[in-house]
Amino acid sequence: VGVISVSANIIPADVKACVDAWAAGRPDEAKRWHDKMVPIHQAMFVETNPAPVKTAMAMLGMIEGEIRLPLCGLSEANTEKLRSALRQYGLPA
Repeated sequence: VGVISVSANIIPADVKACVDAWAAGRPDEAKRWHDKMVPIHQAMFVETNPAPVKTAMAMLGMIEGEIRLPLCGLSEANTEKLRSALRQYGLPA
């Protein structure tokens, strides 16, 4: 029972609320949570994982911004897409 979610690193309470709603038999509520989170889910995969989630966590002050080889940082365009998705969600990116 559970979920594997990259987005849960960024919005853990919302992912938990979605899973809890589903598990409690409230699919309409779970869908509302899911629909709200779709832009964050999509942003987590603008480039090869885990670079986007690490970049998002750094933007939010959760970790240092270092990404080690063989990964590399996000392109400037994708960094802005990620920042935009976080801001639109209401996160201080």
